[in-house]
Amino acid sequence: MDAAPECWQETLKELQKISKLDEANFISFISGCDLSFNYKLLSSIPLENQKQAKQKKDIDLIYNLITKMAGGERRIIEVSKDILLEKLSWESRFQYRFIHEFPIDHAYQPILETVTALEACLSSINHGYIALLGEPGSGKSTTLTHTLKYKKGYRLVRYYAYVPDSPYQARGEANTFLHDITISLKKYGFQGTKNRQSETREELQALLGEQMQQAHEKWREDGIITLIMIDGLDHIQRELNPLRSLLADMPHPSTIPDGVLFILGSQTLELDDLSSAIKEEAKKMGRTIIMSSLRRLDVYEVINKWSLKTMLNADDKEEIFLKSSGHPLSLIYLLQLIVENPQLSCPELLKTAPEYQGNIEQNYLIYWKTIEDNQLLVRLLALLSRIRISINPQEIYHCCPIK
Repeated sequence: MDAAPECWQETLKELQKISKLDEANFISFISGCDLSFNYKLLSSIPLENQKQAKQKKDIDLIYNLITKMAGGERRIIEVSKDILLEKLSWESRFQYRFIHEFPIDHAYQPILETVTALEACLSSINHGYIALLGEPGSGKSTTLTHTLKYKKGYRLVRYYAYVPDSPYQARGEANTFLHDITISLKKYGFQGTKNRQSETREELQALLGEQMQQAHEKWREDGIITLIMIDGLDHIQRELNPLRSLLADMPHPSTIPDGVLFILGSQTLELDDLSSAIKEEAKKMGRTIIMSSLRRLDVYEVINKWSLKTMLNADDKEEIFLKSSGHPLSLIYLLQLIVENPQLSCPELLKTAPEYQGNIEQNYLIYWKTIEDNQLLVRLLALLSRIRISINPQEIYHCCPIK
């Protein structure tokens, strides 16, 4: 108390007397106390817009809850943030709409040529957009996830528009994207300038703009780039059918300051809702990386990581490499074929397995031609493709007349 400015001594002593706290507890209290002078309650200010009305409603809800809890039979005097949000039904305001984690296969093997090119791109560009493009199953999402997750010198924000086996279809929505991205940026301390609760698309866009400027200012201090990864863009147009696509609300390149870098993962950037400005930005020299294939030794390493009951010799491994052409998903399909048919030798299986021909969809077409005349099976597959929840394949097998 004696260390406080003289002009505050009398006031502090009066406050301590009113609080009925001893000096140690009063100092602890006052250190966490913020005094706002000439503060006016919203109820005393004419409401001029919808935002002020919403703010007043939120304050009223908090006031009513606290007085109810403090005046109730239990006389609650301390409440955690989580309980407070739960009782206000505000959890969704401060939580992600979706979990942004991407599963990585246990046998993952980095595609060194791609990783090297990606790291070179990151080291030479500090703002705007860059892109990693590749065919289906080429390992784009896995490469981005694994490479960026452990890369030092970046504040990483991740948004996956597609996650395998996820039943949720709203990942492509603009509002969901803006909500989750701004939540992630807040966790790095970028709160925006107006300390408001943003909910509408316009409010979230304005908040993102403020956060990017704060990230720029922080970058000028510490040199750490804020890296915003948005992966699975091609899935949005092809299968998610959002009311308003997140592609339409991605920031214009001219609004992205130094120290803020967006990295896009997709099969292509020729997407209807993606602005021409972003497409042209990504086409600039050194801003787009194309996925390479696994090298021969990398394929052998993946094979060694799988628990294969069938013994493979050097010729078998070489044939698997040639059949897959180093394409990660094609390689996994071949290895699954070997695992599921332990009674057959590797040469027997590989003899009938389709060879990767530059696009994994060509392999799908080969499989399709073997069943397309079976109308009952085709109908069953059509129905299963529309299911948006997890299902047990064994139950389908036992209850379906098709064998």
